[in-house]
Amino acid sequence: MAVTEGTEPQGTSELRRLRRQVRRLEYELGQAVDALPHLRQMVEFSADGLLLLDERCRLLECNARLAELLQQADSQLYQQPLEQWLALPEEVERLRQALLDLAPGRSLRLELQLRDGRPGGLPAELQARRLDDGEAQPPRPQTRGGRPCWSVAVRDIRERRQLQSSQALLQVQGSLIEQLRRSEGRFRQLVELLSDGLALLDPQLTILYANPALEGILGQSAASLVGAPLSRFVTEQDQASWDQLCGALLAGRARRFRLSLCNAGGGQRFLDMEFIPRREEGGPAEGNLLLARDVSELNAARKELERLALSDPLTGLGNELSTRHFLGEQLSQRAGVPLALLWLDLDGFRRVNHSHGRSSGDRLLCAVADQLRGWCRTGDWLARMGGDEFLLIRPGIGEAEAWAMVGDLQRSLACGVPLPDGEGLGMGFCAGLSLYPDHGQEADSLLRQAATALGRAHDSGQGLVLFYEPAFTETLRNELGLEGRLRQALEGGQLRLVYQPQMDRSGRLIGLEALARWRDGERGEVSPATFIPLAERTGMIQSLGIWALEEACAQQRRWLLAGLQPPAVAVNVSPRQLLAAPTAMSSIVTATLERHGLDPGLLELEITESGILPITGVSDEIERLANLGVTLAIDDFGTGYSSLESLHRLPIHKLKIDQNFTANLLTSDSARLIVRAALTMARELGLQTLVEGVETGEQLSLLQEMGCDGYQGYFFSRPLEVEACTALLTPQARQLPG
Repeated sequence: MAVTEGTEPQGTSELRRLRRQVRRLEYELGQAVDALPHLRQMVEFSADGLLLLDERCRLLECNARLAELLQQADSQLYQQPLEQWLALPEEVERLRQALLDLAPGRSLRLELQLRDGRPGGLPAELQARRLDDGEAQPPRPQTRGGRPCWSVAVRDIRERRQLQSSQALLQVQGSLIEQLRRSEGRFRQLVELLSDGLALLDPQLTILYANPALEGILGQSAASLVGAPLSRFVTEQDQASWDQLCGALLAGRARRFRLSLCNAGGGQRFLDMEFIPRREEGGPAEGNLLLARDVSELNAARKELERLALSDPLTGLGNELSTRHFLGEQLSQRAGVPLALLWLDLDGFRRVNHSHGRSSGDRLLCAVADQLRGWCRTGDWLARMGGDEFLLIRPGIGEAEAWAMVGDLQRSLACGVPLPDGEGLGMGFCAGLSLYPDHGQEADSLLRQAATALGRAHDSGQGLVLFYEPAFTETLRNELGLEGRLRQALEGGQLRLVYQPQMDRSGRLIGLEALARWRDGERGEVSPATFIPLAERTGMIQSLGIWALEEACAQQRRWLLAGLQPPAVAVNVSPRQLLAAPTAMSSIVTATLERHGLDPGLLELEITESGILPITGVSDEIERLANLGVTLAIDDFGTGYSSLESLHRLPIHKLKIDQNFTANLLTSDSARLIVRAALTMARELGLQTLVEGVETGEQLSLLQEMGCDGYQGYFFSRPLEVEACTALLTPQARQLPG
């Protein structure tokens, strides 16, 4: 082949390049040979165990450090599979798979437990690199046993694990400390926000810590409380209780107690206190935890409730409950020492209440209470027992002194009770008296007997004072039995009406008064003077009055249907029926007349004189009754409290003069004067008149002379049963001899 001038043959150029490469490799080989002892020394002295693994993970080469880590001679390691030195079976497959999956040029890092003869093994970090990186490489020299595939470094990480464990422990401890700090903050906040006082006490009951609530209760700052003995704040009155409590506290027993403590202002605070011993498990008490709740307001409220429960809210006097307590203490502490109980009821108070209003009545009660307070002497007990009733207990007196006491009290109240407007009002009373030990040995019996005597005095008339007598109790029991039988009689239709004729001057029948009668199966005929007042006292008068009205109107209707011409029938109406009936009396009368088809002119309503007092609502009800067309009569005139103004103002048609005046007409100048004045006044007012209780011809003659319009009494006829009255209504018998 021809060679052009200036050019070099191709073979020569290639030869020179190969020579240069050979010289470079020779140089590098020389460098490597020179460095090999140093590298081997570095491998031998490495802190990590170094090794080569073949494709079957058998150990081909290793340094002395690996033998040291595995505590084996290096001769025993060659040609041995690495997995036999792994302590945990599950890590064998994990390592094998990780080596096989290792990509060329990538490294592997694992933490394993190696078997080194010690319990638990050796914690080690294994780093591996695949020697075949996928590129064309000059063939590696064969080592003993096979071709090297992986280079591996094994590092002892015991210190690292210990360090990590220490760091983790420090982190846990730090976390716990932080949690404790936060918990302490929360608990401290809770303690400081507690409304109850809390304190730590040492074994000598000295305050070591006090929360703000206790500071507020005692009015002291924390600085002044800490180091102070708790006993400093105990009030003098509770010092004995505190001394007793200290013994239990010093013995380490928990106690609950109520004590009064002094605050900074000198005031008293009542505390419910609980002392809880502080001790380690099984150890002696190291002090106490004090929990204190301020119950001062609760204590004050309880005392106020006790005061209200034991006193009359209007007058501030004692009440029935406190009276029983006082009397019980007197009887137990001063057994055998006499005392007197005076239970009084003011006369006429209801008239004041009804005519001037309840507020005026309350002011009068307060004025009476003040008057009684001023009259009482030291050692007396005074109480309001409800309404206008008062009770006085005076220790150390018998019957004679009790009578003197009553007389003195009557004179005191009669002189006038000063009212808020400056005026004075004389007050009378009726009363019942019981004595200890004459009338009883117990508080309940003495009170009951005084009340029984008062009830008897009240029924007997105003201004009467009675000592208790055993007969009163027997009478009261009889009345209670009679009350029950009267209720049965009303419900069972055992009552009946009789009719007493009323005559004019000529002896002509002008009216009939319907009178209730009761024949009891056991007692026989019961007097109206007995059961009518009983019905008034027990409230049965409402039912009795409605029954009488219904029965009288029904009888009127029967007489009309029989072809007779009866006069008006008079039916008595109690003041209670005008005051307290659930249904207005005018409505009841209207419904009764309509039900029986009666003309209102055939009905007369007799209202007792006390029923026309100027009481709210009564005057209007009387007006409504008059507008119905019925006749209205004032019964028992002269015994009540009516005034000329009332007679003039109200639509009254008739006056019935009480029979007590008729009975004394022939023997008493004052009775004749009163009857004559009443008849004259009635004529001037345009009212009809009728006199009750006419029993003799002399009485009749005198009354006719005085100008009376009508007469009623035994002189003409006793009350007649229905059959006899029916016979009287026949045309032939309408006139009785006069």
